[in-house]
Amino acid sequence: MQILIDRICGRYGVAEETIENMLLFCFFFRAAWFASEMAFVYPRKSSISFSRWLLSVSNGQPVSPTYGKQIFSFVVFMCWTLWKTRNDFYFEQAEISPRAVTMKSERACMEGILGGCSIAAY
Repeated sequence: MQILIDRICGRYGVAEETIENMLLFCFFFRAAWFASEMAFVYPRKSSISFSRWLLSVSNGQPVSPTYGKQIFSFVVFMCWTLWKTRNDFYFEQAEISPRAVTMKSERACMEGILGGCSIAAY
């Protein structure tokens, strides 16, 4: 028995659900990134893959190394929250606003940082 899997985005149905499309280009998730304190907008015409972009963020680029770890922590929490939000949408039909996603990410990041959670510990 084979299970057919539709690879098209289940929220908008306009693009294949790749890592880049899901975490960076999806209209909903782009709004969440932009609503963050970083007001981040990933260039749609960028040729860099998500993994290469994440690696550059982890190395403190394009920001200073001083803020690089804090930004990387936020990016990791944001990606996790986006993934959970996607799954909640698909499997529980849960609706949430892009700003609420950002607020959850920011709260989780602060709790992790203040609670002693460190990227270096992993």
